[in-house]
Amino acid sequence: MSVNISPEERAYQLAHPDETSTQGLEAYCIVGLCVIEIAVALRLWGKRLQKLEVMLEDYLLMICAVLAIGYATTGIIDVHHGYGHHTLTISAHDFKVRAPNGYANNLIYTTTFPISRISLVLLYKRVFRPKTWFKYPCWILIAAYTGYSISTVFVDAFGILPVKAAFDKTVPVKHTIDWSKLVLGNCIFNIITDSALLVLPLTIIWTLNMSKWSRLGLSFVFSLGVLTLVAACMRCYYSLSYNLADPDYSTGSGAFWTVTEVYLGILCPCLVTLHPVIVKTYDFVTSRLSSSNRERVSRFTGVSPGDHSKTELKSNAYMEMASASHGRGTSDVSPSLCSKPSDLEAQNGFSKGDVYMDKTPRPVDQGGNAIDQSAALATLDPRLQASAVSEGRMQPLGSSAQAGVHEERRGVPDHGIGVQRDWRLSSTRET
Repeated sequence: MSVNISPEERAYQLAHPDETSTQGLEAYCIVGLCVIEIAVALRLWGKRLQKLEVMLEDYLLMICAVLAIGYATTGIIDVHHGYGHHTLTISAHDFKVRAPNGYANNLIYTTTFPISRISLVLLYKRVFRPKTWFKYPCWILIAAYTGYSISTVFVDAFGILPVKAAFDKTVPVKHTIDWSKLVLGNCIFNIITDSALLVLPLTIIWTLNMSKWSRLGLSFVFSLGVLTLVAACMRCYYSLSYNLADPDYSTGSGAFWTVTEVYLGILCPCLVTLHPVIVKTYDFVTSRLSSSNRERVSRFTGVSPGDHSKTELKSNAYMEMASASHGRGTSDVSPSLCSKPSDLEAQNGFSKGDVYMDKTPRPVDQGGNAIDQSAALATLDPRLQASAVSEGRMQPLGSSAQAGVHEERRGVPDHGIGVQRDWRLSSTRET
């Protein structure tokens, strides 16, 4: 596609061969890549600390982490061969190198970003599973991202015909699309879907029977996606300044926001799962401080060093949300010391259907409810039952059908929590 360049524009470009709009982009790509690779590794480490199974969303993020390496590499090669400089000052050799490289870069972007978004949607779908209606917008978003990825990959692959013309500038172009409109369309789609991802969890969090500060904390964690939304808006702004007479220079500034959008799409789903890693790191650091320094840190943070059981590595906010999302607070759930043992429990010496009672004394209020609800919940984790029984801290009550409601339950709240096979907390109401 030929473009008429005014004499003034031509003279300006040729007079500024060293002017670039991508200064620092190479370093930005490298540093950002290191950050997201570490974030994905920490997410998997957090899963291991919690002894949780690696799920589909984790595998999708691992795929994105690999694709991000290719995205950063192709971006650095582009910059090294003139991307960001004025188009008329770029040599024919640089254009020849950049043609297949840019082709690959576009394909990687249109694959990586929707996969990272699907991973976040799957995480939301799993966390907010008790809300039946929530799965429908999740499936709509997954379908939208899948369709977006397939369509944009197809357009990027065949946007120039013959395809060879995208690699070889000597081949005449018979058909092409307006790439600026394609970029603008992609930005609008990303803004709409990112806005939906931002609003969806908040609609549930603020209806939970939780304290105001707990809701604010959860809202902050699940609002980290606003960073991706900002990046999409900035990318949309720069796409409007696309200059056909100098495309390489005019799109250089927007490239920073495109890279940011990809990296944040991978980073944000990792940040919401790093609570176990933070707890582990906190205990590791404070354990190496002197007793006086540990006391100062404890007063400052409000958390006692080392005061975390294995089960408390799972976020208390997550457990509180999983219980509250049923629409009832802890004071409105009837007692039920029932457990649904999984195959893992059976391997640890438990029979399916057996019920166990925690005998560890815990402080209770006047109504007989445990003051430390999180500690009481932690004692019901089936992964600790085997060791608890062997140490005499837990007493078997028989099968779930035989368990009597008048058995002594010291330190266990009158509002029991049933632990299902998938380790998700669910509440039951007695009749």
